[in-house]
Amino acid sequence: MHKAVKLLSSIGLCLAIGALGSIFTSSSVNNWYESILKPSFNPPNWLFGPVWTILFILMGITLYLLLIAKKSKNRTLTLKLFYAQLGFNLLWSIFFHPNLIIHFFFYIPYYLHIVNNFSDNTLLVPLLDLYYL
Repeated sequence: MHKAVKLLSSIGLCLAIGALGSIFTSSSVNNWYESILKPSFNPPNWLFGPVWTILFILMGITLYLLLIAKKSKNRTLTLKLFYAQLGFNLLWSIFFHPNLIIHFFFYIPYYLHIVNNFSDNTLLVPLLDLYYL
């Protein structure tokens, strides 16, 4: 795969996970987040979107660097851990939507199966679990 396509695919995958996660959190943030006591140094709400976008872009760049690295057992393990954290980042968002917590516990075994059987030759394997959500 051409390096530019691999880079854009890696960033796109991470941004897609972030966008999907935001679907779960956006409705809950306006309900409870506004009502909790926050410290004086709490950043303004408008800052969270750009910061999380930058973080997901940086995760995409990290994924790209892992994908172009020389194949090894360490690389494979690191990719599995990366995809696991990316998936858990998405699943964590479900906790902000109480009605979806049940779905979270239903899909954990499926997600762990995907991570455990990951083939380090594809970017598409982690996307398979999105079909079942």
